[in-house]
Parts: sequence; C-alpha cells; structure tokens
Amino acid sequence: MRRTPPRWLSKLFPPNTRRTVCPPGKLTKSADALPLVVVASFPRSGTHLLIDLILNNFARYRRAPLYVNLDEYILQGWDVDDLIRKGGYLVKTHFPEPNFAGTNREAYEKVFANAILLAPRRDEQEIFRSYQQMHDAKRKENVEVDHAAFWEYWGTKHANIYPFELLIDPAQTLDIVLDLEARLGLNRNPQLIGPPNKSRRLAIYCRKLATRVLGNWLTVVNTTVGFGRTDGPLPEPAEPEATPASGKIDLQTNGA
Repeated sequence: MRRTPPRWLSKLFPPNTRRTVCPPGKLTKSADALPLVVVASFPRSGTHLLIDLILNNFARYRRAPLYVNLDEYILQGWDVDDLIRKGGYLVKTHFPEPNFAGTNREAYEKVFANAILLAPRRDEQEIFRSYQQMHDAKRKENVEVDHAAFWEYWGTKHANIYPFELLIDPAQTLDIVLDLEARLGLNRNPQLIGPPNKSRRLAIYCRKLATRVLGNWLTVVNTTVGFGRTDGPLPEPAEPEATPASGKIDLQTNGA
C-alpha cells in the first residue's frame, strides 16, 4: 500500500523554494542584530523538527527566507561574511557528514564561531531504520562510520543537544521551548506550537505545500523535506534508551 503522495508532487513543489531557504532565496538583514543559530545534525536526526520548533515559537527568528542551508550556501560559493553580517537566521548544516557538506572547512568554522550552536541527536540504529524506510541505499556501515565522525567533531563544539525522541513528544515541547528561550535570550510566542500530529497526514502534507509556496506568510510552518515514508525492509530495532522517570526534559550540553 502506498503511504506517500506521488513523486511528481515533490517535483512540482520542491522544498528549496526562494521563500523557504537560502539558496536560492536572497538574504535579508536582521532588524535587531540577532545572532545566527546553527542547527547541526546528522541526516535523518530531526533537523527540521528543531528548525520548525524555533520558527513557530520565536517570532523574531521568522525571516524571509525561513532558514539557510549552509552546506549549499558554501558549496555554491556564497559569502559567509555576508551571512554573519546579516545575522538573525536559522542555519542548517550536516557538516562534516561527507555526503552533504562542502569542502571549505574555514568558511564553516567562521560561521560556527559567530553563532549559537544547537544539535538534535538520534540513535544511529534509528537513523539507519529511517534511511531504509525512505528506500535510501545508504549502508549501515556508512551510517555507523559517518555518525561517529559527525559526533567526534561536534563533541568539541559545546553545542546544546536535543534528543530526537523528546523533539517528537508533544509533552516535552514546553520544556524544550523554555530551554531555547534561555539560550536564545528571547521571549517565546504566547501560543506554544509543538510537533505536528503524525496521525493527521493530510494536514501535514498541506502544511508542507503551503510553506513551500507562502514561506514566512504562514503562521505555522513545516519546512521538512520529505512527504512521508514508504514501506521497506527494516532491521531489528535497537533496545531503546531509558527516559527520565520524572518526565522532565533531559538536555545534554557537551563539554559544558
């Protein structure tokens, strides 16, 4: 049974529109000198869940376009000094994951040194399951090696870590947003907006499409790239890590 919309839908409404992401969208200057916020993640780890949580709960980070894809930005030769001067953007990167990152390490390091660093983290077995569900040919061995290299690098950067299983749990949204409020030095929006309800597939697809067309004009955005998952062969799941008995968010900050 088909579980996703037809492929032509993504071609007709691609996720990288000028209203949603730079590039191809053009940067605009921040009106109030906000710092850049880098969301660094290994692919399939909740990158856009964290991006959307910030965009939907902190009005001052709602820009046009909505965020910057730093890997494409650097790969296409855009000026990172201009990005730093503009400020006030959410910046997505998979650096140093080799299939997504560019080769200009100095440019990356310059952006990271001028930004608040955040990182969603997901168990590598679950990442592999996600690749398989999307019918991606990436082998488990590649996931393990690349995932280890990614966290070896980010373990030195003191990025604040947000576990994937908490990002998808509506009961944890307030705690995460309050933590972000302190780290960003901003007041959150009066209305709390958490992750989308996975059971409401049609509503999610419509929100994705609307975001790609309208961008910052929407009250609630969904910048995620894929439209869903397809049935596919799955490995045996790993034993889940224990969650805190208190029900409170257990955020980690490397080196802090």
